[in-house]
Amino acid sequence: MQAQGIASDRDRILTGYGSAQIQGLLPDVFIEPGDLVIVEGPTFLGVVTKFVQAGAKLILFLWMS
Repeated sequence: MQAQGIASDRDRILTGYGSAQIQGLLPDVFIEPGDLVIVEGPTFLGVVTKFVQAGAKLILFLWMS
């Protein structure tokens, strides 16, 4: 990342083996109980469950076209 001009160090990088693992870790890293999280519908139920377990309040956004 530093080669791309992005200031970073090893303590601030999260590496995972796939998108499902990273999505599952996001609530543990970023969410405090009571935080609002906007999710679009339909969405991945596993991630929604992790946000709820972390104490987030969810707002469902439905695309209407």
